Parts: sequence; C-alpha cells; structure tokens
Amino acid sequence: VLGKMSLPKPVESVTLTPSSPTVKVGAKVQLSATFTPADATNKTGVWSSDATDKATVDQNGLVTGKAVGSANITFTTNDGAKKATKAVSVTAAS
Repeated sequence: VLGKMSLPKPVESVTLTPSSPTVKVGAKVQLSATFTPADATNKTGVWSSDATDKATVDQNGLVTGKAVGSANITFTTNDGAKKATKAVSVTAAS
C-alpha cells in the first residue's frame, strides 16, 4: 500500500493590495500578495519595479518612493508564472 501523496497545489491567481497605493518621495509603503487558492503549495515569487528611478521594491513587497511619478510594481510567482501588477503613485514629500 502506497502512502498518501499530496500533490502540489499551484497558484491559480495572485492579487496585490492595497488597491491604490501612494507613497511620498523618501517614504515606504507595504504591498501584499494574496493567493488563490489560499492553500497553494508554493506562495513564493519575485517583486520587481518597471521604473526604479521612481520607486523600488524589495523582495518583501516594501516599496520606496524615489522621485515624483509612478511605477508598476509586479509580483511574479515561482510556480506557474502567475503575475499581478499594481501601479504605485509617488508624490512629493511634504
């Protein structure tokens, strides 16, 4: 008799929150990735910014405002190549 084998559950979709992130130059805002299904096996991935002169993101989803403008922050899953992108507005420091 074979033991129970648990099959990996791939990520079906990923969404990023908050819905309309804004950060001031020199400040930080935390983005979070939510996965469907919630019990997906591999919830890891890579964060990236398409405009690192405007905003950078670390591998925990922490965005730092660099210059006024906007940047698309993307999370790409390591399994299944699912992606979610969120536009982050960078405003002037007060």
